[in-house]
Formats: sequence, C-alpha cells, structure tokens
Amino acid sequence: MKTQILKEYSNRITLVRYPLMLMVVMIHNIFTSNELGKPIFENYELYFHKPLSYITMIAVPMFFMISGYLLFSKIRFNSPKYSSILKNKFHTLVIPFILWNSFVFLFYFIGQNLSVTKPFFINNKFLNWNNYDYIFQTFGLNTFYPISIQFWFIRNLFVFICIYPICRYIKALSIMQFGILFILIYVINTSFIQIKGFCYFIAGAYLAYNNFNLVKIDKFKYIIIGMFFITILCNIYFNLPLILPILFGIISLWIIAGICEKCNILNKFLIYLSPSTFFLFAFHLIPAGIIRRCYVKVIHPTTISLIVGYFICLIITLVLSHLIYLILNKYVPKFLIIVCGNRTAKEN
Repeated sequence: MKTQILKEYSNRITLVRYPLMLMVVMIHNIFTSNELGKPIFENYELYFHKPLSYITMIAVPMFFMISGYLLFSKIRFNSPKYSSILKNKFHTLVIPFILWNSFVFLFYFIGQNLSVTKPFFINNKFLNWNNYDYIFQTFGLNTFYPISIQFWFIRNLFVFICIYPICRYIKALSIMQFGILFILIYVINTSFIQIKGFCYFIAGAYLAYNNFNLVKIDKFKYIIIGMFFITILCNIYFNLPLILPILFGIISLWIIAGICEKCNILNKFLIYLSPSTFFLFAFHLIPAGIIRRCYVKVIHPTTISLIVGYFICLIITLVLSHLIYLILNKYVPKFLIIVCGNRTAKEN
C-alpha cells in the first residue's frame, strides 16, 4: 500500500512539472513599461496581469516544496551521505547554473556591442560594471538575481540543500508547532536568499518526514479549488496575505494532477512534456524577451493588442523552446544532458 501511494506521488509530481514551468514562463512573458516606452495600461494591469499573477505565483513555491519533499523522501528511505547528496546536487544544480549564466553573459555582451542587435536591448547591462561585477553580478553573488535571472531559484535551492541537516529537527514538531515555525520564518526578509522559498522547502520536507497521506485530500477537491479562486478574488480587491491563495493553489494543482492521471490523453501528453521542463526553465527568458520586443515594434499598443500579443508571444516561446530541445536531444544529446544537469530525455 505504501509503495502504491509513493508511486502515485511520483506520477503526480511528473504531471505537475510542465504546468508549473508553463506558469513560470507566463510570469516572465508580461509586457513591461520599458518595452512599451510608456506606462502600462491600467486596464491591462488590473483585469489581466494582476489576476494572472495570482494564479501563476504558485509555481515557484510548489517547485521548492516538491524539491524538499523529494530530497527528504530519499533521505528517509535510503539515508545517503551528506557528501554524496552535495556531489549529486553539484552536477544537477551548480554546473547548469554556471553554464547558463555564462551563456547569457556572452549573449548580452555580444548583442549589446553589435550595431545590428544593439537596438533590441533596452539598456546596457555592463555600463557601470567594474572588474568584480563581471563575476559577482553574472552569478548573483552580491545581488538577488544572477544575469540569467530565473537561476536565482537554482542558487537558492542549492543553499537550502546545503543546510538540510538542520531541517531534520522539524520531524519532531507537531502540525501546530510547524505552522508557527513556518509563519515566523515566512515574515523574515532578506536581500539575497528568498526566505519564503525556504519555508516551502521545509514544508515539503515536513510532509516527507511524517509520511502524510497526500491522496486523501482529493475528497475535498471542490472546496479547495473553490477556496483558491475565492482567495484570488479577495486578494485582487482586499490585498489579503498572499500565502492563502498560494497554499490553496498548490493543493488545487496537486488535486488536478490526480484528475489528469485518470485522463489517458492528458496523462501521456504531460509525461511527454515533462523531460523538457528544465531546458524550458533555462532557455525561455531570452527568446520571450526578443519576441515581445519584436511584437511591440509592429503593433500599436492597446489593452486588447497586449492581451492578444501576450498569448501569441507565449505560444511562440513555448513552441520554439520545445523545437530547440528536440533538435538538441536528437543531434547533441550529451551536450543537452550536461546543460540540463545530467537530466536525460527520460527524466527531469
């Protein structure tokens, strides 16, 4: 019975990976005032961007929670050495972090110095950089974001994994005690490490350590999904704590993954897309930015044209990213495995 439950968890995690990454791409696909050369339209912000952001903001917290859950499930069953965990995570997290930030550095450095491509860059990233900045700002060692900004998640995740031994003590906490600890850590603000991410990471660890039955929650699916949308509406108009729609959203997506499992077509489609998740994470930001800037150069910006353009740019980014992933996987699979942190086409 326990094996069946763990297999179901594994299946659901596989099914939510691509939808979560889709949400990350959606977050990064929003038009900015810098791209438009003027302030964002109020209707676009209020009726499109804001509701969308409340739905997609569950992605990063749920990725942290899944990471904590998987790590501590492995520790609970296999008890690997601390050194072997760090060695493995160095290959899966640190090496791609270094490689992709180096690629993006070269992209910006070359692009901003060629007269043909220079107009596509809003500002010169390297204008006020000193010698140290080429290392520290490229890899986000003294700022929140590295040059490939989405890789702040990978940097923070590696830091959380490095300090995982101190998380073992949460096992002995009751649900109420853990809830209090979660809230106390959640309200801390830091300029380098997103401490809220650590809260979700240890929440995943707590679920793994205490072997909670995460399937039983399915019976409350209508209540939980309903509460997710109610808390979104409340946040739009009353600015309630964001933690409420995030938690209800995470549980809702987990339940929806269970529903998708029973739909053969959806199940197969999401399993097919799952291995490309890390590549999409690493690659999407640059083409998304270029596609949006090309779009605003050929259309007259209005609220409607920006909403339509949002979905056009999103689809082009997703299709282009997946095509490049397939090409690399076919012709240079070893290179793809390295830049994706030893993740093969069959895993992620």
